[in-house]
Amino acid sequence: MPSVPAGKSWSTALSWVWRLLGVAVAIGCVVFLWRYPWGASLRAMGAANLAWVGAALLARACAVAARAERSYAMLGAQTSAGRVMFARYTLCRLASDNLLAAWSGIGVFTWLLVRHGGARVSSVAGALVLEKSLDIAAVACGLGAVVHWRLLPLGWSEPGFMTTLGLGIAVLVAAIAWGRLAPQSRIGRAVQPAAVAFGPALQGLRVVVLTLVVWTCEGLVLAFSMRATGLHLEPLQVVMFTVVAVMAFLVPGVPSGAGTVEAGIAAGMKVIGVDEVQALTAALVYHAVQVVPETMAGLLAMRGLGVGLRRRDA
Repeated sequence: MPSVPAGKSWSTALSWVWRLLGVAVAIGCVVFLWRYPWGASLRAMGAANLAWVGAALLARACAVAARAERSYAMLGAQTSAGRVMFARYTLCRLASDNLLAAWSGIGVFTWLLVRHGGARVSSVAGALVLEKSLDIAAVACGLGAVVHWRLLPLGWSEPGFMTTLGLGIAVLVAAIAWGRLAPQSRIGRAVQPAAVAFGPALQGLRVVVLTLVVWTCEGLVLAFSMRATGLHLEPLQVVMFTVVAVMAFLVPGVPSGAGTVEAGIAAGMKVIGVDEVQALTAALVYHAVQVVPETMAGLLAMRGLGVGLRRRDA
């Protein structure tokens, strides 16, 4: 019998572990949603302050616009697409993430930029790697605040976490510098697409500032959604629940994080003494603001571009 390469066997094993984890989480989400106090929560949602819901929707629109502008800052010079098209591509990406699975939108976004925008695959891949690295750094800084102020009973060592965070950011900065200063070296060739996406100093500053804008708007979405249901969170609590929500969105399972987001936020709110029904209601309002409008807009954008979800693997 022909032998299976070790790398391939490990990849297959990890793929199956990830799928089984996704199935387990999906079952847990179904159980959670089945036990959800829908009657009490829907009555509470009916009393939500519409002005704060509108503010949350506006903050979410600003976050999506900042994401599109950041992508344009990294790739605009390498494509024929303008800002409006980048906004449409971003909406298509978010709709795919929400309807299929987390990160599936990366394939849609890449396909659109290459097929419609004329970008090179390597350029888009470099920009996406840089984008994810910056987002991970931002979320990790928020998690550092959670660890430092003991906002959740994580039990992590603060010196160890902060050391790891510092090393991670240092590696990111070094990789970008290496790709610009030594592009012909082996490491330089590997990281050059991300370094090109970061660009010169002024463009890099623009990318970093837009990343801060993205995550500031994400925090405002959560804060305004909570205020709509009568919850007044302190700034550090907003940071904590934003981190919890982001990590819940990334858990494999039901598309758009249905169940995992509500469970994660409700568990965190239990720590600060919020009533279960109010916590779940606030989580549901927040999740709806995050997912529903952008998914509908993304589906319209897909239709306009002639792209269907069944073609996402292309």
